[in-house]
Amino acid sequence: METIEKPAITEVANATAQVSSSYAVSASGKKADQALFSVKTAIETLQAECLYWEQNFLLKTNEELYKILTKSYRLYKQMEGSKAEAVALRKALDDYINLTGVKYRGTTHSMNKIVGCIFGMDRRRVSAYAIALRTALKENIKPDGLIDFFKSKGGIEEVRSGRKANAITVEQKTLVAAKRMEKTILGSFSHQELSKQLDAGEIDKPVVLVGTWNADGSVNIRSVIKSKTAINSALACYYNDKKADRIKEAAEAQQREDHNVLQTAVDSVVAEIAIDAISKAMNG
Repeated sequence: METIEKPAITEVANATAQVSSSYAVSASGKKADQALFSVKTAIETLQAECLYWEQNFLLKTNEELYKILTKSYRLYKQMEGSKAEAVALRKALDDYINLTGVKYRGTTHSMNKIVGCIFGMDRRRVSAYAIALRTALKENIKPDGLIDFFKSKGGIEEVRSGRKANAITVEQKTLVAAKRMEKTILGSFSHQELSKQLDAGEIDKPVVLVGTWNADGSVNIRSVIKSKTAINSALACYYNDKKADRIKEAAEAQQREDHNVLQTAVDSVVAEIAIDAISKAMNG
C-alpha cells in the first residue's frame, strides 16, 4: 500500500499536552518565521497527541480521534480568509511541509496536507479523515460542533461515504432478500452430485448455483458455491435488483391508501347530505 512518509515527531515533554484552542498568530507574529513557528508547534503537538492516541486509545474509543480531528479542523479554519494572519499561516504550512520533505501535488487540498502531516500513515486513512473534515467544511460545521456532527452521522466512515446513519447494511439486505425469496420458487433441480454435497445443517438455507443459459431457456448447473460471502453478495444483488418492485409496491400501497381516504371523505359527505335531507323532510 502506498504510504506517506511521516515527518519526525519533535520531542514533546507531555504527549497529551493540550493544544491551544487558537493557533492565530499574535499581532507581532505576522512575520514568516513566527507564522512557521506557530504552524510547526501546532502540527508537532498534534503529532504527539496522535501518537499517544494510537498507542493508548486506538482500540478503545473514537473520542480521542475526534478531538484530534477537531483541533486539525480548527487549525485549517485559522487559515481561511484574506487576513494577514491567515495568509501567513497558509504560507507557513507550505514552508513546514517543505522542511519535512513530504511531497504533495499542487492541487492537494490544504485539509489533506494538514491531516497528512499529523497522521502521516497510509493514503487511504489520510484521505478518509480529510474527506470527512471537508464534508463538515461544506456543511459549514463549526469546530466546536464537529464531534456532534460526526456522531449524528454515525461516524467518520458514514460522513466520508455519504451514507446515512440509519442506512440499511449488507447484512440487513441479505435478511430481507432471503425472506422475500421464500415466497418465490422458479423451479426445482436435483442431481446426485448435489446430494453428495448436501450438509443436513444447510437444509432450508440459501445456496449459490453457478450455471449457464441454454438457447431453450434452460440452465446447466456448473457448480455449487457455499461461501457465506458469495451467498450474502448474491442476496444483496437480489435485494438491489428488486428495488424497483419494492418502489412499485410502495406506490401502489400509497395509491390504495389515498383512494381509501378519498372514499371515506366522499362517504362522509354523502352521509351528511342524506342526514340533512332527512332532517329537512322531517321538519317540512
